Parts: sequence; C-alpha cells; structure tokens
Amino acid sequence: MFRLIAIANFFLLFVSDMTAQVPNNLVLNPGFEEASKVYPAPICAFNKINTSFDKAMPYWNTFQGQTPDIVQWMDDAKNPCVYPKPRTGNRMIGIINYLPKDDVNMPFDFHELVQGTLKEPLKIGATYRIEFFLQQPANTAQKHLQKVYGKAT
Repeated sequence: MFRLIAIANFFLLFVSDMTAQVPNNLVLNPGFEEASKVYPAPICAFNKINTSFDKAMPYWNTFQGQTPDIVQWMDDAKNPCVYPKPRTGNRMIGIINYLPKDDVNMPFDFHELVQGTLKEPLKIGATYRIEFFLQQPANTAQKHLQKVYGKAT
C-alpha cells in the first residue's frame, strides 16, 4: 500500500549575501525558467531518463540514476497536468525526497537530489540567507508513482 512519500516541487531558489546593501541572488537560473533549446523539457511530464535533467537545465545537475522532473506548465496542455502551477513563471522542478524501498520492490530507499551553480564562491565568515518555495499537494506523489510504477503502488 502507498505510504507517505515526499515529492517536492521547488522553484525560485534564492541565496543572498546578507552583508550586501541590496540582496543579490547568487543562484544561476533560480526559477528554472532558462532551459536548453536543443534539449527541451516535455510539457507537464515525468522525467524517466537520468541524463535529461542535466541536458535540459542550465547551471543545474543531478546524480547518477536520479530523475528529477522539470515541470513546464502550459495552460493549454492536452493532458491535465498532475503538478500544481508554479508560484511564478512557467517552470519548476520536482524531486522525490524519500521513497521507501518496500513500496517499489527496490533494494534501497530512493531519493533525488539536485545541485546548482552560484554566480560566485561563498565567502568564509559571511552570513547568507537561503530561501526556496516548496509545494507538496497530497495527491501529486500518488499520481506520479502510479504513472511510473503502476496502479498497485
């Protein structure tokens, strides 16, 4: 049976130097709006190939075997999008924070991680503020896992 699983949708990441007069976002492509024209993300679809995220999202990457989703929201999408609308813009990413191995007959618990590039290195002794937005509607995780692993999930 389906257990509580955290699938997080992140958008508009913000890391700023608190010592600056005007806060300056140090995260490159913080809202995930910039995407590769050569390798575009599908509209409101799940990512099943682990290299897709790295190719499609400039300044961001994931790790071997992980498949974070790039949600490109379109109001006129032919199929209903299982993701909620991004807080701002038309894109966000979705990651599985924790998927118990027993739920999908895997030898290990599953997690997805992403890392981004900063405009400049962080300074020793400086204070920074990290901010991000997180959504997790109750049925998003279940719809995602049923689409990937089948209705029995």
